[in-house]
Amino acid sequence: MTDRADLDTVLGKAVTILRAFRPDDRVVSLAELVRRTGLHKATVHRLSGDLVANRLLDRADGGYRLSRGLFELGMLASLERSLLELAMPFLQDLYERTHETVHLGVREGHDVV
Repeated sequence: MTDRADLDTVLGKAVTILRAFRPDDRVVSLAELVRRTGLHKATVHRLSGDLVANRLLDRADGGYRLSRGLFELGMLASLERSLLELAMPFLQDLYERTHETVHLGVREGHDVV
């Protein structure tokens, strides 16, 4: 991992666990989180439980997955918040017309975020 947090702090270890998830992950086992982070199994287990309690991770069959609470925090911090506020009436109108899921994406390099 290139953006490794400070492993001398509890917060740094928790961030390291969160950053261990990859875009294509559905569920990551405890053993895999230990492997990806290099942290002790007991530490990953304890901090993962704390992250679940704080709605940043969810327990799932076979391990953990990122939680909706993490997404909600990300939306609060979004630099594109004013864009979302401007686009919301149009997104709602599109949903009402199609009754399909509507997403707002912003191009960032070759990715859409």
